Amino acid sequence: MEARAPFRADRRPPQAKFAAGPTAMAAAPPTPRPVLVLQGIIWGDEPAIVLDGLPGGTPQRLLYRGDSAAGLRVVRITTSTAVVKGLDTTWVLSLRSQDR
Repeated sequence: MEARAPFRADRRPPQAKFAAGPTAMAAAPPTPRPVLVLQGIIWGDEPAIVLDGLPGGTPQRLLYRGDSAAGLRVVRITTSTAVVKGLDTTWVLSLRSQDR
């Protein structure tokens, strides 16, 4: 089959030799998703959350609904949970129990 090379116009094998393995560069490993911790909820006319574990070593931040930090956005705040979106993920965070 190789001697006839049926897909070449002149029916001869190519002069150049090709590498047997893949030559494409390996993709960079995906960045790990942060481990977000909801430290507290401040309830009132304008609820806010205290969020820890933001990417880039950012310390705890006080964030209101609609605020963004380190590429993450606070979407919803209830009396016991917060919804944070970003980095192709949606986190539904709950307060930790004080019984621990």
